Amino acid sequence: VLAEGAAAAHQKWATEQELVESPSACRDCCNDGKAYVPCLDVEACAATAPATGRYALIFSYVGKFVPKVLQYLDSAKAAALSANKADLLLLVTETDAASMTAALRADLEREGIQLRTVDWSLPPGMRFTKEENWCGQKDFIRLHALGLDEYDAVAYFDNDIEFQGDITPLLRCASTGHFLSTNGGIGEALNVGFFALQPHKALLQAAVDFAKEADYSQLTGWANEGWRPSGGYYVGGECGQGFFHTLFYKRSSSLRAMMARLGRKWTSAQVDKCVWNYQTSFQCRRGFNCAHVRVHHKPTRPGTDPEECLKSQLMQQRSSTSARSISVDSGGSLRQARDGEVGFYFPVHDQVEGVVEVIRSARQFYPESPIFVLQDGGSVDFGNLCKQERFRCTFERMPGENSRWNPHSWFARMRRAAELLNTRPPDLVLGFRI
Repeated sequence: VLAEGAAAAHQKWATEQELVESPSACRDCCNDGKAYVPCLDVEACAATAPATGRYALIFSYVGKFVPKVLQYLDSAKAAALSANKADLLLLVTETDAASMTAALRADLEREGIQLRTVDWSLPPGMRFTKEENWCGQKDFIRLHALGLDEYDAVAYFDNDIEFQGDITPLLRCASTGHFLSTNGGIGEALNVGFFALQPHKALLQAAVDFAKEADYSQLTGWANEGWRPSGGYYVGGECGQGFFHTLFYKRSSSLRAMMARLGRKWTSAQVDKCVWNYQTSFQCRRGFNCAHVRVHHKPTRPGTDPEECLKSQLMQQRSSTSARSISVDSGGSLRQARDGEVGFYFPVHDQVEGVVEVIRSARQFYPESPIFVLQDGGSVDFGNLCKQERFRCTFERMPGENSRWNPHSWFARMRRAAELLNTRPPDLVLGFRI
């Protein structure tokens, strides 16, 4: 049963298809497992595919399911209607399905969602697992999408995705034998919140076999394949994001050979994330038109970037201010802080994920501001990170020091950072004795 809004949204999209997205809306965002490469042109790829096919949009959930998990269901219905009346599937384990009430199952059926139960959320015999603080189960359950070969193409989406345009070209392109994905919102080599492909049970088995074979370490990634082109660990690397990128991109040649033996074409490519899996303005070109977004993933709330593309409802509530940050001048009035006036000092230790994320975030909103990273002990060397063009930070390494009882060294390091950054003097200085 399709919501009334789905048909209206479909008509709206049909009138907006004259908008043609730029083939290079994002910068340095697509990769082939080794280096950054141009993104695949989805529209051109789709033009080589059959005009119609049987498609499915797939979601998943691990744990006790509640209806509000699918936050943008009406937009999913509209996307399905537009994509040749694609099926909407929800993957859950047999255990989680057993805990669903009859009323909940009936609600899902009324909404047009087909429940697909699977027998595992982690591949049987998986070599690397963690007992806690791990995103494995919720990431690896989506591997089941690989084997749904009753469809010409399937696309998997995270539950917080809102569809803002026609995704039929993605499915048509995938049906020609492409595995499609995008990179992540803070530069991860792959974002596991979206992928599309022509499914085959042999691909699912290949993923299970790889899970049995491949070990993982934060230093060398999955199966010792490394982190290229990212240069090191990225968020979710120990879960689906690192696993999928290694299997489908770093080892794509072996999958291609396997599928060729089955008489199928197979290639892996990445598509423009600013259009097909929008995850903040990071790497999107300045002036990017939000009307070109087909699939909106993140953010879920407004931030400081006035050019950020938002969920449909939030786009109407955007603040009128265009300032990225504000400060108070000596006369007490507000002024906009310019890029070159702000410097960043990050004393770091061993928290790889947090350090990478905070530097990327600073670079996203302040692309030209100086960043000073001081390694305060620890066993991880962040020096190579700062040498990368997209991070461009000054790096120093010093012995770890506990300054809780005498903070003199802490203030001395902060003064050193301020002198090194050499940004605009502050508008307000507070002087007091310590």
